[in-house]
Amino acid sequence: MVDATDQGSPARVSQRDIAARAWRRDIAALVAQVAASSATVEEDETSEHERVSLPDMAYPPQVSKVIASILRAAQQVHGAEVRAFGSSVNGFGDSTSDVDLVLAATKASLVKGLDLGKMKASDLARRALASLQKHLRRQGFIIDERVFGAKIPILKMRFGQIACDLSLNNLLPVFNTRLLKAYADIDYRVVEITQTCKHWAKEHGVHGAPYGHLSSYSFTLMVIFYMQIRGALPCLQQIATESPQMYSENGKQFNVAMDLQSAFSRRDDADITFSDFVRFFHDEFKWGEFVVSVRTGRCLKTSEYPKLKMKHWDGLSSAEWAEMLHIEDPFQVERNLSCVLNSGSNAKLWLALESSLEPEDKLAARRWAPRQ
Repeated sequence: MVDATDQGSPARVSQRDIAARAWRRDIAALVAQVAASSATVEEDETSEHERVSLPDMAYPPQVSKVIASILRAAQQVHGAEVRAFGSSVNGFGDSTSDVDLVLAATKASLVKGLDLGKMKASDLARRALASLQKHLRRQGFIIDERVFGAKIPILKMRFGQIACDLSLNNLLPVFNTRLLKAYADIDYRVVEITQTCKHWAKEHGVHGAPYGHLSSYSFTLMVIFYMQIRGALPCLQQIATESPQMYSENGKQFNVAMDLQSAFSRRDDADITFSDFVRFFHDEFKWGEFVVSVRTGRCLKTSEYPKLKMKHWDGLSSAEWAEMLHIEDPFQVERNLSCVLNSGSNAKLWLALESSLEPEDKLAARRWAPRQ
């Protein structure tokens, strides 16, 4: 005879299992609901950041012609946009400047329009640019070089006599370009002094990131900063703290807010000259202590820039680093533009400034130089 207790035990265990499974299902459903809710919020926030409108700019006729031809080449890519950036359109270049361009489009549109098939997200730029080549050639472009091994892949091309570089979804420089154009529009002296500064830097062998010296972009920021300190230019990013506008690119967020409607008027009474620029960076600006930052427009110590990369890089001694000229990128605030400097380049720049002081300024100049 089977014991009644033995008959009842399996039934009771089964019911407990059923209850446990139901409880686990309820918990799993709740977790999934919370995760979905979080994902939706994150997606909405990301979308909001990415929906920050690209700044509008008027382009020179030759640049507009190049953009129109690229758009025709990419006509199968739904929603594609092409923007120019850099010296050809920021007001600091001239008719000989190369044209930097970026094609903006979603991955889905690129894959479908260019028939790219499945791929890793990291391969998108290379695959899309490679596929675009035949379409670009049909529009009259000559492909000179495919620089696909770089961090930002580009096609180096020519359109008639115009040299141009094309990248994909590399849109942050568009904001930098608009910021520089706004400063150029306020006071053209910033362009004149910058052009003088670049020519001076080349003559003194202190120009060019590929050679371990500051880039043209860095010298441009130095001139803008100098004019801000002298009261000749405003700080167009003062609104960024109170009214941020976040733009997302490659998983990073950037505060791209800038006051393009500034009521600031040009001050002709401000004594703005290249000689005064030299004097400012030689005598007033404290190398190693202050940061060149057009984002703040003030001489502040490095401690006021917690995100800026402040750990000296390979090849520099601690003594050199202690007296480094720090330059903050306006939007990539962790990026120290002095990172291109080779050992000895910082001191060479300061000595070039010293050699360019006016005679009367040399008499009053401070007797200090960065250690080499």
